[in-house]
Amino acid sequence: MKRALPRIDEGNFLVEAVKRHQAGDLAGARDLYRAILTQNPKHADAIFRIGTIALQVNQYDKAADYIRQAIKVGPVTSAMLINLGAALRGLEEYKSAIRAYDRAIKLNVNLADAYYNKGRALQSLKKFEEAKDSYKLALSVNDKEADTWINLGTVQRELGEADDALYAFEVAMRLNPIMAAGYSNAAAIYFDSALFEKSMVMMDKAIELEPENYAYREKLGFFLRSVGNLERGWVDFDIRFLAHEEAKANRRPEPPPYWNDEDLSNRKILLWTEQGLGEEVFSAGIIPDLLETGAQCVIECSERMQPLLQRSFPSIKVTRWLDNRETVNQASPPFEFQCPALSMVKTFRPTVDSITNHVPYIRADPKLVVDLRSKYEELAQGKRIIGISWRSKNPELGKDKTVPIMGWRPILDAEDVFFVNLQYGECTEEIEEVKSKLGVDIFVDPDVDALGDLDPVIAQIAATDLIISASNSNVHFAGAMGTPVWSMLPKSRGLLWFWFMDRSDSPWYPSVRLFRQQSAPSQDHSWWTEVIDDVAAALPQWLAAPLAPRP
Repeated sequence: MKRALPRIDEGNFLVEAVKRHQAGDLAGARDLYRAILTQNPKHADAIFRIGTIALQVNQYDKAADYIRQAIKVGPVTSAMLINLGAALRGLEEYKSAIRAYDRAIKLNVNLADAYYNKGRALQSLKKFEEAKDSYKLALSVNDKEADTWINLGTVQRELGEADDALYAFEVAMRLNPIMAAGYSNAAAIYFDSALFEKSMVMMDKAIELEPENYAYREKLGFFLRSVGNLERGWVDFDIRFLAHEEAKANRRPEPPPYWNDEDLSNRKILLWTEQGLGEEVFSAGIIPDLLETGAQCVIECSERMQPLLQRSFPSIKVTRWLDNRETVNQASPPFEFQCPALSMVKTFRPTVDSITNHVPYIRADPKLVVDLRSKYEELAQGKRIIGISWRSKNPELGKDKTVPIMGWRPILDAEDVFFVNLQYGECTEEIEEVKSKLGVDIFVDPDVDALGDLDPVIAQIAATDLIISASNSNVHFAGAMGTPVWSMLPKSRGLLWFWFMDRSDSPWYPSVRLFRQQSAPSQDHSWWTEVIDDVAAALPQWLAAPLAPRP
């Protein structure tokens, strides 16, 4: 006959398990919780606490499963619901997490943690107004939590409420003077407000507090490069491979080893591009410099860019990103070095004064250019041909760079202009709205797929007289070919570092003219309104002048 196990004192075991749990002995605590469950499988508290341990080690599936079991056994506590919400946030099930937090709040309307974490879930869904309200409710219960003030300020910044956001960050810094996030976020507000020296001071303080925080060091480098301090701004440029998971995943494995400024004469190097099309075009500007060193070079780029770069640099081999290991393994002789093209920019362009250009270094298919130019000239009937694009698809800054097409009326009202759509992505409804509400036709070429083969896209850009665009890849393509292009830029937020500050020209691309927001950033008006007016005011003079010869 099987002997029964001796009974344990569940209360004492639970006290000891919680003590070990709080001391960080997760394995010991879990063993004791399981001992309780061996005797009493419906001990809700033990089930819940095992789920909490799973949550602490980022095992979100297990955590959600255990905590749901505990909730089913009952009685339900607010702690169970808050931790279930945390597990669901870890699983990126934000809507379900919000429902869990709402249930916790029904049990107790004075739960700052529930409001705070609900705000985080709403923030992940980019529901910034609702997230702001939830953070404010958390602060109404407990206004001494610096983290809550930081998150409130973050969503206020997203909503364009810069003054309120700065106040939130300042409160956080007063509550916790050694919390680096307060200084870093305040620095972003100062930078958005064009208070650049203050932003640098704040970033330096954040890095002093957290010197191993790669994101802070990358942010400071971005600020420094933006104001033209390339010498200092290049220092942590490669830290992007540590600060961002996507960049880290895209960093090529060794061998070959990474180039560290060794002599490249008669030595073989693999140069690879990264990020978006604009960055690929921008970094390709140093390929002529690299070839002048006597290096034996192979270029690795995105699949769409490969035919374009091969035509532009016919003397070198151009391969695709997805063929990286094959390219390396089959190289004969083998590569001695590899280097990201963007990283090599800092070698050949160490200061603003050292910036030279080799425009045109990107070359469109000449037959396609002739064919498209002939088509547009026939349709334009003597009018100037202007290509336009108004959006950026940059996942972080796209909305801040975009200039909504319905705001273009002062430009679209120009006489004797044939407008050609260059906007990539779905924009049919926007173009139809311009036609119906503004009475302006924007020609959409059915033979050009802006998200497909790049050759017709580039040829279309080269076939125009002028490009007017928000800051996007079209500006880089036009600039690299020497096609005249006017780009509209915000003063700070949404401005990429390589456009620098204040200047109306670009040292990278001689054919680029920059139209910038001049007023201080404000949440009371859109940055692009004044820039649109400046572009519209410049158009009559351009229309009256003869077209400049292309390089």
